[in-house]
Amino acid sequence: RIDVVEYLGDDLLAHLRVGDAALGAKLSADCRVAAGEEREFSVPPERIRLFDAKSGRALGSAQTTLARVA
Repeated sequence: RIDVVEYLGDDLLAHLRVGDAALGAKLSADCRVAAGEEREFSVPPERIRLFDAKSGRALGSAQTTLARVA
């Protein structure tokens, strides 16, 4: 579900909620999305960045972080 859309010239930031998880997505301004919509997104794993929930410290890309755990 899209909670908030911020237009930033050539890009937009979409604040999303998936269950209890809050996510942010940087999209092209050509994307036609609006707050309140439920949309399906896909993201290449190398573009996903993970952060520690307590400290806010960057953990790196999803690919790198998952490879260390495996």
